[in-house]
Amino acid sequence: MIAPSARRRRAGYGQGMPTSALLALYGWRRVMRDCGRYTPDLVEARGVLKGICARYKARWGDEAFVPNRKQPFSSKHMLEIVALLTNPSTTLIAWSDVLRMAVLTAFRYALSTGARKDEWTASFDGDSFVRRASFAWVDKDGNDLPSSPDVIASRKNGDLLRGKSAPSKCDRLNIEWGGRDMWFRFDDKNPLNFARHWQQWELAHPCPERERSVWPAFSPTGDNKPFTGTHANALLHALLLKVMTEAEAAKRSWHSCRITIATRLYARRGARTNGIAVDAIEGVIQSLVRWKTPEAMRIYARMEAQRYADYVDMATDMHVESDGTAPEDLPEVDPTAVLAENEATLAAIDAEAARTAKASRAARDNPAAGGGTRRGKRRATPLTGDVAQGTAELDAKRALYNIGDCALAHAGEDSWGVIGQSVRLHNSFWGLDDGEYSDARVVAYASAYTFTAGNLSKHTYVVECEGHYYPATHDTIAAALTDASTKRRVRKAGPPRLL
Repeated sequence: MIAPSARRRRAGYGQGMPTSALLALYGWRRVMRDCGRYTPDLVEARGVLKGICARYKARWGDEAFVPNRKQPFSSKHMLEIVALLTNPSTTLIAWSDVLRMAVLTAFRYALSTGARKDEWTASFDGDSFVRRASFAWVDKDGNDLPSSPDVIASRKNGDLLRGKSAPSKCDRLNIEWGGRDMWFRFDDKNPLNFARHWQQWELAHPCPERERSVWPAFSPTGDNKPFTGTHANALLHALLLKVMTEAEAAKRSWHSCRITIATRLYARRGARTNGIAVDAIEGVIQSLVRWKTPEAMRIYARMEAQRYADYVDMATDMHVESDGTAPEDLPEVDPTAVLAENEATLAAIDAEAARTAKASRAARDNPAAGGGTRRGKRRATPLTGDVAQGTAELDAKRALYNIGDCALAHAGEDSWGVIGQSVRLHNSFWGLDDGEYSDARVVAYASAYTFTAGNLSKHTYVVECEGHYYPATHDTIAAALTDASTKRRVRKAGPPRLL
């Protein structure tokens, strides 16, 4: 994930804009060029990026990259699912009592940890998953207690349950998170409290001490038989159809538990009471769902058991409602964003190559026009820009703005007087087709400029967005101005000119 700029982070965003991956690539190419090193054509990088995307898909599976991302459970959804599994009901008459209890225990576990389905189900004989031995009650000093019926029955409010994660798709050998504990606090007032229900599960379906490392943590029969992924999916889908419409159920799966814990913790950012610091929210979420990033490792390293349990309590606190919709800027908790950035970069490279090829064909078909337009001009510049070298002062007459393989100079004051004005650009400006808009600012008037495709713009402005600079035609600026009076004035005026 590309880190956000300082301004974007202050606005509460946890990641850079979609174009940032490509901008980072342009920045690296400029450094290599300035050092006198060879920089291959971007089309050559395309093959490498495609290989990276293929490796991600092979590792995570195609399902992980479906554009229709799963949505979280709302507070109402969770409470209704708990009620269905807890109270006698005629709607699930084929479910045994032990099956209800097993699904409920697994559901609470997933909501408290963001565990992926493959962490607690068996995909094949000999597969790894959480076992009974993955959990142990501890005393006030943090020492493990024996998992005897007497000890389990004696647990009360405030006592801690320690958990160990199982191998997952991103950590098949459990190297990264296997030695890092998860902590759950006993609370019999919270209907989603995992520690309380784990106690009930262990007492109702005890496991012989010598078998704890063998028995699955959650079993449809309360013994050594694990859930399969297919069975778990079918059971959850049956539950979802009881508490929501079929269309809503299609947007949710066991993975929604992972999105739910992230969404509910994200809602606590900056809160005065039981809140999480804005600059720590990303690391807290990623450490609880065990998504390895430098920030997650840093946060976890100084997180004590009680504090970890506090965060789990925040995620499952039903006094704070959630509506079942994931925020757009939710911190990354799965590989979807990584692949999206790579594929967006590939799309931009393909578009760039297509524009260059079109310009070359046009020059061959009409050499006189092509030569007259391009002769004496600098080399083609990528439309998406380059990493900026800092924020230039608006009143610097010859300030330079890096936009790719070259820089544009501020020619001087323009007749429109829009330097410093805010603009709202459609993301198609950057080659994106997400239908969204991005805020930018006009920082310079560069007069004439020839775009990569060979198009000459006699009236060109430079806009700044997230610390990066881009050339834009005067028509683009006129249509994107956010100040209504300025927009009306500019539309009535002729093309801008240098004063």
